[in-house]
Amino acid sequence: MKLKMVVVDLELSRRQKRILGVGLAAAVVMGRGAAALAAVPHTFAPNETLRRQI
Repeated sequence: MKLKMVVVDLELSRRQKRILGVGLAAAVVMGRGAAALAAVPHTFAPNETLRRQI
């Protein structure tokens, strides 16, 4: 079996690479934050009164 490897050189400047890296890191942090906020903050027990949260 032959493996073929293709390398694409985007010829990005140092500044563009830095901005891309910071943007990717920010996207990961925001994604994890959104997942943490989406977690259920309260689990209801049987016979517990359900009330609207403000």
